[in-house]
Amino acid sequence: MGPHDQSNQRGSGRYTSAVLTVTAVALVAIALQLGGAAPPSAQAAQRASSSENQEAMGVPNAFAQRQRMIASLELIEQRLRAIESRFGANSPVDVRVVNADEIATVPADGSTRE
Repeated sequence: MGPHDQSNQRGSGRYTSAVLTVTAVALVAIALQLGGAAPPSAQAAQRASSSENQEAMGVPNAFAQRQRMIASLELIEQRLRAIESRFGANSPVDVRVVNADEIATVPADGSTRE
């Protein structure tokens, strides 16, 4: 090998090193853009949208489920209290339990059998 061949190999090695360095810098820049840290407000928005997406995909949100259950129970309690107030001790409704054989049946046309 002559002196010309050695300088050509060094130049080629420098070129390869420069190309690899540029490629590495470009890959780091792309990685930072794709997976870089988002600002806190963007992170909060991403968490909110991800929880909505999770519910849409069938992943339950336990807190939201419990809130709906509590609201339903409160509604049931209100309705039960209304029913109890209507049928309390001084209720105009009189309930009697009788044997089914003792109940007189009335035909569908409303006529009486006698």
